[in-house]
Parts: sequence; C-alpha cells; structure tokens
Amino acid sequence: MFIPAAIGMSVAGVVGGKVAPIVPSQRVLTVAMIVGALTLGCLAFITSLWIYLLMMGVAALFLGLGFQFGSIAVQSVVEPAQAGAATGTLLTVMLTLSGGAVVAAAASLEAFSGSSNATQHSMTVTYLEWAALLGVMGAIFGLTLWKRATLPKLRSVSN
Repeated sequence: MFIPAAIGMSVAGVVGGKVAPIVPSQRVLTVAMIVGALTLGCLAFITSLWIYLLMMGVAALFLGLGFQFGSIAVQSVVEPAQAGAATGTLLTVMLTLSGGAVVAAAASLEAFSGSSNATQHSMTVTYLEWAALLGVMGAIFGLTLWKRATLPKLRSVSN
C-alpha cells in the first residue's frame, strides 16, 4: 500500500530537479498544494484499491514537489540570515502535517481490509479535512506570491 506513495515521492525528486531552474518555486509550490488537495479529496471517495493506489502515487508526486519546493520558496523570500530559522519552521510544520498523513494511511489500510463502516467514514473525513487545509493554504500562498514569484538568485560561494 505504501509503494505508490514512495514511487511518487521519488519521481518528485527527479521532476523537481528539472523544474527548479526554470519555474519559480512559489508557483510550483502553489500548484503542488492545490493539486495535492484535489488528489487527497479524491482519495476520500475512492472505493477501488487499484484506483486508490494510483491516486496515492499522484498525490505523493505533487505533495513531494511541495515538500521539495517549500524550502526553496521560503529561502527566496527571507533574508539570508533568517533562512535557517525559516526553513526549520517550515520543516516543523511539514513534519507535523505528516503525522496527519500517517493517521490517514492507517485508516485507509483498515478500511480496505474490510473493517467497519466507521473506519471508512473516518478515512473520508480525515482526507477531506487535510484536502481542505492544504487547498486553503495553497490558495492563500498562491494569491499572495504568484505575481511576485521569481527564480532564486544564485549566490556565489566564497572560501
């Protein structure tokens, strides 16, 4: 059940490396959050295991891009002296949100194993809550930074 998510996250690394030099990170992050929210919303209603696994891979791809580009986006809007603190705060938020993903994954495993309808309801509610949260965050982020999005300036490294 976790293999499609792992594949999606792995592909996100490769895609992110190709996209980073040509698309502003704020825009990639916005799209990743909104598409991630849509895929999580879809996961709430899928009853076929195979479609669920496919959609989980797609969700992981976009959420992986969001995870990867979050750091880039944060570092491009804060002063260099604050980049470490800002990235640390972002990582704390992302890891906290990942805890919710573990809950959703556990509920999904139980629901697909044929357990009670209460588990199915819990899974649906959990996915919809996280989809709503991610969608709102993506919309706010996109509305505030889409026009100001720029490619990061390369800083020279001196010895």
